[in-house]
Amino acid sequence: MKAAPPHSLSLQTTPSWALEDPNRLSEEAQNAVAAFFREGISRNTARTYRTAIQYWGAWHALRYAEAITRPVPPAVVRHFIADHAEHQPELAAQEVTPYTPSSKSTQHLLPPAIDQLLVEGGYKSKLGPWSMATVQTRLAALS
Repeated sequence: MKAAPPHSLSLQTTPSWALEDPNRLSEEAQNAVAAFFREGISRNTARTYRTAIQYWGAWHALRYAEAITRPVPPAVVRHFIADHAEHQPELAAQEVTPYTPSSKSTQHLLPPAIDQLLVEGGYKSKLGPWSMATVQTRLAALS
């Protein structure tokens, strides 16, 4: 039988005051993590993420008629991608009528009325799909 290495500790030797709840961060640890992120993110990145989260809230409210909550379900994230990412860019967008399937009417699935409201509200700079880089930035902010 091997002896335990001299550097190993058992649970019996850990003082009770040093034990943490593995399911939550202490207030001190939360403050340390928040400071780490503040110090590690540039002002521009922080502003970009703040703007992206505001956009997520506006889009979610218009798309689902409710405030966004966390965790955001995976289906909502996939819907966000489909609403914003350009697809079939080689096809020109056709004029939209109530009888035109969305797959033939736009290069993204965001309804034109919601797209317009997001632009009018200042959440989006222009109508239409985003580049993949913009979609990825919005996803990074959410994560």
